[in-house]
Amino acid sequence: MLEALNIIIVFLLVLANGFFVASEFALVGVRRSRVAALADAGNQRAKLLLKLVDNLNAYISATQLGITLSSLALGWLGEPAIAHLLEIPLKGRISETLLHTISFTIAFGIITFLHIVLGELAPKTLALERAEKTAFAIALPLQIFYKTFSYPIRLLDWAGTRTVRFFGLHPSGDHASIYTEEELRQLIDLSRRSGHVEAEEQKLINRVFDFADAEVCEAMIPRVAVDALPLTATLEEVKHAFRTLGYSRLPVYRERIDEIVGVLFRRDLEPLPGTVAARRVQFGKAASPATVHSGKRTTWRRTQTHAIVTLAFIHRHR
Repeated sequence: MLEALNIIIVFLLVLANGFFVASEFALVGVRRSRVAALADAGNQRAKLLLKLVDNLNAYISATQLGITLSSLALGWLGEPAIAHLLEIPLKGRISETLLHTISFTIAFGIITFLHIVLGELAPKTLALERAEKTAFAIALPLQIFYKTFSYPIRLLDWAGTRTVRFFGLHPSGDHASIYTEEELRQLIDLSRRSGHVEAEEQKLINRVFDFADAEVCEAMIPRVAVDALPLTATLEEVKHAFRTLGYSRLPVYRERIDEIVGVLFRRDLEPLPGTVAARRVQFGKAASPATVHSGKRTTWRRTQTHAIVTLAFIHRHR
């Protein structure tokens, strides 16, 4: 009966070690933005998990304490319990010294195997593959463990911070992941390879990054290739142009294509009788050199500008 109880305790300690290992990797791997969104939507479990993620240093210290206690207890109770079971069938058949050596070696191997596979590798893999689900599962019991051992955990956290500062480092409680543009591109590429992002979606996202460095000349259409309407065009001529060209809007010029006065929208054709009166828009001056700056883009969006007239050549006076 006692031997069976000892074996049960051994497996419970292995599972406890696995719980704390999974907790550590899940808290580090879960996306805070996702948890915060669920919490804002009223998910109570997400609100609890968000408290743990926002106090990450303390709860990582809690998992380390749990792992250490479980491992020490497993080594203290596990080896003798397994060794005792192995000694029973061999007792009296070999010398005591050899019996102890064999039982200890086998018991040590069994405990090490259980500790590494069930207490380390399996929970780590589970937490990495299912970080969100694992984090939700461990949140409540880990919070209970933290509150139970809050004083030792705070002491260990303080001691760890002081030790790190001794080497000239200043740890911060902010563990938010900040990515560069190139790292974001790599993440998007990995997401595409794993099937979470379509190839077309990846192209669209990459174009967002490329647009920040785009030059006006890359988007300009030469004057001779611009499709436009004269200010004196009749309604029938306008309708025919829209049907033929397929655009939703067309620039309107006065006498020459250089004299753009506005933009005509296809949806505005119905109430227009006779001669077209184009909608006037505000045109911003092109930047020099022809680089699209973020401030200028913001102005275009705010004023709902639909077209820009750009000078392709700048003449310099000598």
